[in-house]
Amino acid sequence: MHDRKRLVPWFVMLLVTGCGARSTPPRPSAGVLADAELGLRVAARVARVAWPDWVPGKVPFVVVGRHEQWQFRADAPPPGYAPHAFPSSLGPMFRAPSLTRPDGTRESFLSPRFFASADRINGSITFTIVEPGLAPFPRVVWAAIFTHEYFHAFQMQDPRWEEDLLAATQAARRSLMDAYNSGALRSSVDAERARVKALLQRLADGHALEVADVEPLVALRAARLHGARDAERALERMEGTARLVEETLDDHAGILADLIPHWQPEPAAARMDRWLGVTDGEFYYATGHGLARLLEATGCPWREQLRGRDLGELLLECVRRR
Repeated sequence: MHDRKRLVPWFVMLLVTGCGARSTPPRPSAGVLADAELGLRVAARVARVAWPDWVPGKVPFVVVGRHEQWQFRADAPPPGYAPHAFPSSLGPMFRAPSLTRPDGTRESFLSPRFFASADRINGSITFTIVEPGLAPFPRVVWAAIFTHEYFHAFQMQDPRWEEDLLAATQAARRSLMDAYNSGALRSSVDAERARVKALLQRLADGHALEVADVEPLVALRAARLHGARDAERALERMEGTARLVEETLDDHAGILADLIPHWQPEPAAARMDRWLGVTDGEFYYATGHGLARLLEATGCPWREQLRGRDLGELLLECVRRR
């Protein structure tokens, strides 16, 4: 569930090899534990700044390598995993062949797989991500996607997004993407993105948001009538907040200072263009993230008021109360 412009959904082809009988279970490499520690440490630091009631590490997660994958933070081996656990700094590690699904079945090595995803299988939530060495982008980008997608696992168990998870179906996503790409929603969405950009620039210049600044934005959104409006609002709440969490890495460069040496955030202007860019028609990342950033600037406790709310209307309400 990630559309970052430089991170459009990548497919990773992993070579699956058979495993013969072994007298002792294979030990995990030092690299896979280091990758898991990096992802979890970055997510925990981001959470403290961006979403304090999110505690990364409570939901099991899987790091997938070329020939094997390892699950962390699980109390028992999931379906398809060997029963033997290896101790680690993150608790027991359970091993399975690469491309083992959360339900224990296997994917063919000929089938493409998303780089990262959060899944609910038989009531259990698991987050899966390919190891950095197999990802087609730098390690810092891997850490950003780890944070974004792991936050989705948090959303899956938080009541604020309970209705959104039902509305934000793949069919709804496709409908909104098609409506934007065909031009049906493009002019309205692009006008909103331009207005949000102007308001973000106003904040960057040291000015506060006023009611007169926000009312035209809310009116523009209200005039955008279509059959998937509920799904649009749900996806803004889900993907917009996840993007806000992810972008905290660039907002607070110190989060990565001791973890990924020599990394520098993008210039502010380039970042704003990326925030509000649209990839493959998935515009709700941009609109949701932009509104979440504007909400942050109000000082309003908007996270607690998020459930089922139109982010634009919530923004206007926060500005009026200030």
